[in-house]
Amino acid sequence: MIDIKEMILTEFKEMKEGEQIKIHHCKEGKNNDRLYVKRVEDGWLYNCFHCGNKGKVFDSKGESSYDFIKKKISRSIEREDREKDKVVNDVKLPVDFTTMIPMIGMDYLKKYFSIETIKLFNIGWSEKWNRVVFPLYHNSELVGVMYRKVYMNTEGAKVITYSKSTWDRFNYIKSSLPTREVVIVEDYVSGIMLNKLGSFNVIVLHGTSFTDKVFNFLSRNKSNWDLVVVWLDNDNGIVKLKQTEMCQRISLVLPCEVVYHGDPKRHIGVVK
Repeated sequence: MIDIKEMILTEFKEMKEGEQIKIHHCKEGKNNDRLYVKRVEDGWLYNCFHCGNKGKVFDSKGESSYDFIKKKISRSIEREDREKDKVVNDVKLPVDFTTMIPMIGMDYLKKYFSIETIKLFNIGWSEKWNRVVFPLYHNSELVGVMYRKVYMNTEGAKVITYSKSTWDRFNYIKSSLPTREVVIVEDYVSGIMLNKLGSFNVIVLHGTSFTDKVFNFLSRNKSNWDLVVVWLDNDNGIVKLKQTEMCQRISLVLPCEVVYHGDPKRHIGVVK
């Protein structure tokens, strides 16, 4: 079997970004061109459809892969910091927002939270929207508002409005107790439940996408944590694969573990 890394760095270093080729891999001869190599921004992706060997070779430009990635992260963080100097928070709660939640809303919320937790997170109601209202905070700053129907599995069950200038499309909920762990979850309900039940630091993705901004937030604050735990809803195999890939990337800056068994909301119970 050929040494893929050595072959790429010697024979294909002149490939342009976006260019793709296929060649033999496991053995010589006809009809064995099953190894695909594609040039990307920082290296080459390869995948052999014969033996299943796949991965990435980084274009280190004379540096180690670690140093190359470290510099790229640093440049991205600096760019975000420059952008934030220019922004203004433009998000507001609905004009009819109230913490006097009707029975239909309380019946939904009490499946997950105690009255104390509902008050602590300032969860309320909008008659105009006819939905429960979750103010979304990031480092104690209001950056978005989530409106959720009390009847699940209906069209438009969840709507999020957010500050287009200040929100990075995720929330960080800091623990009230000292802890060196941070848990990444898919939705805000799971985030509140984990934060209150286990006093965890929590990052809420509002979905399954792990963006550069989330990664940069972890990188910028890595001295605060010893472990990152990824626990999404585990609805299907695709989500489980995303968790694995997410943890592999996080491992570049912090130790990471994945929880594969089920939705956090179904394992935690009502949060006091």
